[in-house]
Amino acid sequence: MGCDIHPHMELKINGKWFYVGEVAHGRNYNLFGHLSGVRGDDDKYFDTEYDGVYLPRDVSNDVSKEYEGWEGDAHTLTIVTFNGLIGFIEEREADLLDGLQKRHSSPHAWLKLMRKLIKFGVEDTRLIIWYDN
Repeated sequence: MGCDIHPHMELKINGKWFYVGEVAHGRNYNLFGHLSGVRGDDDKYFDTEYDGVYLPRDVSNDVSKEYEGWEGDAHTLTIVTFNGLIGFIEEREADLLDGLQKRHSSPHAWLKLMRKLIKFGVEDTRLIIWYDN
């Protein structure tokens, strides 16, 4: 059975989070094992304290509706911030490549998009990721 991955990007403007959309990710279970401890043997990098309990209070309405639409089937809620993603890439660079070229791996593509958004005046960006089986 596969584990479906749902990374949704938000951006912060004037103190409020807005939904960008679900971002491309592929099915690299090794990557998501490193991010959240899902389908991987390694320790997760990001805290998954939200694990099916609640979304951040300031989450966009669109992400909230999408998440609630899973009616409890979503799990291992993981929040990946812009700065957290930079740290993740720096610390786990060798693990991320996993035979893929750097420019094609999801974290590098996400970071590239986040940097572009921040360059154009966005205060912050984050990924809200959950999984379903």
